[in-house]
Amino acid sequence: MSPAKPSLLPLLLIVAGLASLGSACGESAGSEVAGASDAPTEAPPTGGGLIILASPNEDVGPELGGLPERPYYHSFGKVLEGETVQHKFRIENTDPRPVTIAKIVPGCGCTVSTVRYTDAAGETVVGKSKPGPGESVITIPAGVVFEIQVQIDTHDVTQKNADKTSTIVVTTDSEATRYLKLEAHIFVERPFDQLPNGIHFGRVSINGGGSGSVQIVQAPGYDYEITGIASISDGVDAEVTPEHVFGSRIWRLNARLHPPLELGVWSGEAILSTENGIGEPGPPVHVGLQADCVPDLIAHPTRLVFTASDAEAFGQFELTSLLPGHAYHVTEAEFADAAHADLLDVSFTPEDPTPSGAASVWIIEVRSTSPDAITEMVRGELVLKTDDPQHPEFRATYVVHARAAR
Repeated sequence: MSPAKPSLLPLLLIVAGLASLGSACGESAGSEVAGASDAPTEAPPTGGGLIILASPNEDVGPELGGLPERPYYHSFGKVLEGETVQHKFRIENTDPRPVTIAKIVPGCGCTVSTVRYTDAAGETVVGKSKPGPGESVITIPAGVVFEIQVQIDTHDVTQKNADKTSTIVVTTDSEATRYLKLEAHIFVERPFDQLPNGIHFGRVSINGGGSGSVQIVQAPGYDYEITGIASISDGVDAEVTPEHVFGSRIWRLNARLHPPLELGVWSGEAILSTENGIGEPGPPVHVGLQADCVPDLIAHPTRLVFTASDAEAFGQFELTSLLPGHAYHVTEAEFADAAHADLLDVSFTPEDPTPSGAASVWIIEVRSTSPDAITEMVRGELVLKTDDPQHPEFRATYVVHARAAR
């Protein structure tokens, strides 16, 4: 028997299957391509965002296409304390649409930022310095160059004789520039330190005036000396004298504020002249002067308050004369509301009296005599009589609370 020939049927079936599979894959790929051609292929137009330009007074680097090495950075260098400096960052909106600046946040209280641009009509548009809730600072039209001005008041820079960099963060709605950071460097020079910072006379009487002093120390690295008082506010006498403390040379400024004065806060200034080691004029030293001008007689606390819990309950205050060397007598005390005399009693005692019994400080005490009769808050004025013809009467407020119900 001759051997059987192999059948071609299985091979034909495999070839047919592969052809069918290839045809199906071709149809699927074709349909996907056709579907993709129907979808939009262009993204919404965007620009380069906000671009910081070189300022006219800045050196530019040709290797950076004419831009400064760090366009977001400006150094004011060394600046004497007392000066105010400013710099304008020029920025272009390269987006194809207006960009809104939501806020500008300086990183230091010594720095103030403002923004502005010139519109097509030549008018200056200034951004809001303090936008309210839901408001923005400004909206910059497309293609416009605007300015952000950074201003630093050296008085407000707390760290003197040291490098300081203030960072300003600008928040926008530009897709390309959500945040823009600007930096301003400064070195505030203070050749002299003041201990304390200026002269604070404290509480001074309007008819007595006051006095105070401040030590002025040369800061390390400076070669200046104080030569005198260049100017001083009206009503103030002062002198400056050199001293040596622990091997260091310092200067002391003593000042006297003369009456009469008006009630309230008084402020002034003394300006001291300086020179360097070869006699050339140096930077002036500004010394602030301040006083809280009050009446000649004051009460402490200013209002007497206590609770009539029992017959021993009381409140007291000190009546003090701020006039230098002034001693007086409290001769009488009474309640402005005579009905309160049935509920309260008052006494007055001198503190460190003179042989005649006069004193500059008197202790005034108010005591409840009938606590059960005080069923609600008692408020009134205490009238004190003195033997001083310039201050014959002083009035003090008192409040007495009823004790809690048992």
